[in-house]
Amino acid sequence: MIDDVVEHQIRRHIEFPGIGDHPDLGITQTIARSESSGLTELLQHPSITGKTKNWTTTYKKYPTSSFYDGANYNTGTTEARVGYESTIGGLSRSFFRLAWTSSIKGATVTEADLRLYETYSWSCSAREMRVWRTGGISSSTTWNNQPSWTKEIGRKSFANGWSSSCPDAYVVYDGKSVAQDAADGGWTNFTIGLRASTEDSSYSWKKFKAEGESAPKIVITYNRKPAEPTKLDIPPGTCWSLAAIPLMTGTPDVKATATWGGSATTVIGGGWENKMALG
Repeated sequence: MIDDVVEHQIRRHIEFPGIGDHPDLGITQTIARSESSGLTELLQHPSITGKTKNWTTTYKKYPTSSFYDGANYNTGTTEARVGYESTIGGLSRSFFRLAWTSSIKGATVTEADLRLYETYSWSCSAREMRVWRTGGISSSTTWNNQPSWTKEIGRKSFANGWSSSCPDAYVVYDGKSVAQDAADGGWTNFTIGLRASTEDSSYSWKKFKAEGESAPKIVITYNRKPAEPTKLDIPPGTCWSLAAIPLMTGTPDVKATATWGGSATTVIGGGWENKMALG
């Protein structure tokens, strides 16, 4: 279905050759679309994916140690840790920098799914974890040097990865708010932080895939307000005159070129219905 904003723009600007809106004759013009028409689908609500570019886990037990991109954790790791692990008495929080290449500045975000792949939980008993937007991370990020916890994105209870009763699985948070912040600010990356809501319980212990295709990502679906349409035209049909005013009969085509997101698309309304009422 063509975007309502584009339809409004075309409806507002199109004029019949030689007529226009003529209040004295009580002429009204309505360009209505037909669901069965072959009208070009213009706005597809595209999406972009912000993928993990860098990540780190911080450990309270090792307050000055950096585990940036999994380094220094034994021989290295590809899993991020969150919560309290009672075996070693370690409390952890993890951070991910998500980035994309194309700016969505000025766009309206219609949906954004923040996807995390959990590979381990302490049991199949769900426990709550919170996701925040944070400040940036680097190889200097440690427990004693954590980024700012700027804005909470959401909280959710879940447990995956303990056994076949609750196997590894994706967990999805609503990231629409932070994605809109990115669009408003013209960002092409931001950092998220994961922390357990109850940091003194071993049941809060979780692991997440931190590298590869299953690493955290945000899928952002967005839209942009199109520019006013140009090249508005109604290909000629049969005309006749009433008091020297040319009128068009039949069912003409309507076409216009709408520019959206830097791309121009010609909308051809072969199935559009033109209704004229003479008062």
